[in-house]
Amino acid sequence: PLDEAFAFFGGSAYVAVRDGADWVEQAKLIGGSVSSSDRFGWAVDVDGDYAVVTSLFDQGASPVSGTATVFQRGGSSWSQTQILAPTDGATSDWFGRSVSIQGNTIAIGAPQDDDFGAECGSVYIYTFNGTSWIQQSKLTAADANAGDNFGQSVALSGASIVIGAPFDDDAGSSSGSAYIFTFNGTSWNQQAKLTASDASSSDSFGYGVALDGDTALVGAYRANLGGFGSDAGAAYVYTRSAVTWSQSTKLVPASLAAGDDCAWSVALDGEHALLSARGHANNQGSVFHFRNSVAGWVEVNELVASDGAVGDEFSLSIDLDGERAMVGAYLHDGAGGSAGAAYLFDLFRVDVVPAAPIAGQPASINLGGGKANSMSWMAYSLNGAGSTSIAPLGVTLDLLFPSQLGSAQLTASDGSASWPIMVPAQVSGVTVWLQGLQAGHVTNLRSLTVL
Repeated sequence: PLDEAFAFFGGSAYVAVRDGADWVEQAKLIGGSVSSSDRFGWAVDVDGDYAVVTSLFDQGASPVSGTATVFQRGGSSWSQTQILAPTDGATSDWFGRSVSIQGNTIAIGAPQDDDFGAECGSVYIYTFNGTSWIQQSKLTAADANAGDNFGQSVALSGASIVIGAPFDDDAGSSSGSAYIFTFNGTSWNQQAKLTASDASSSDSFGYGVALDGDTALVGAYRANLGGFGSDAGAAYVYTRSAVTWSQSTKLVPASLAAGDDCAWSVALDGEHALLSARGHANNQGSVFHFRNSVAGWVEVNELVASDGAVGDEFSLSIDLDGERAMVGAYLHDGAGGSAGAAYLFDLFRVDVVPAAPIAGQPASINLGGGKANSMSWMAYSLNGAGSTSIAPLGVTLDLLFPSQLGSAQLTASDGSASWPIMVPAQVSGVTVWLQGLQAGHVTNLRSLTVL
């Protein structure tokens, strides 16, 4: 949002796509109406061939009311198709503070909308009618109050949406809340209001939200936890049965510390939950990965940048799709002062210790982020990448003529397994491809050359 390629703090957004094992830039998106200080790129979301990029301070219906631009991909090219602005937009509504797109629905938060008091907030719903995106609904909380900032965060899943109101005062000033709305085919209606069972003042519960089917994840990044200190943060998991939502657990990373701001951003997909901790390790930042298993939600890993530095605020923004995560570090200096960077992680992964095995020496091939207490296999190939179906497990390996390494292993409660080996002396200089698998899913493809 602070890119100055076309205007001072006008902003931009980048699209990257996977090309084999690599990620390559496909496009740089610039809104057709971008001007000075628009902050184009403040919030982004992608679904299929559509991308939505918001301009928080753009002049929509009135000065700095905010807009959102929709782009569509055709082949490998992206084209701007429409600029969205609320029909009743007003100055400083912050329309575009948050955005979510799923299928033919877009939700955009305007947390400083003033319909029921200063900065009470609202969320706008747009639907695609086959030709254009039209405003379908405007959502507000049934108990809206000034200062709630309803719409600070939004997340769509199916016919439901979760909306954060982090400065709601139900359990004290800025204790926070989150709301669930559902679509009945005609209109959106409030189904539930979520609050933490141990809510207290200044928690900012609802600053980050995520939704996947009948499970919601809500972050309270300023929660003060006994033993961890002030502003350590935490996240809460809620599940739906019929039309009733209940808190099922509270996620607290083991290495949490005061000032971590844990769960500033959250992400959820199936069995995986991610909690950002932008303040961790002197604002270098990290992401805590939890996985749901028969034993409940278990912390399995901490994601950090390979070239992270103090002050990067790695994890200010995060997203998750299946078993692949993207993490933003907006103050990273790799391409210049605070130029920013984004990192891709495979949650279900293969790690090798040492990273460059030595012929004739011991090594360990490790599986991480898998399903707990589940049978796992490690495959290898000396023939490179390819495609091999393993029908009994319902997966396809990215290996050509693979072989099984050792015997199957039962993963531990954190989803890990290990295959200790003695690297043969005669394979110095040989490249090996590795891939782990469990029923229904496979890890990233890992290649290495033996020293």
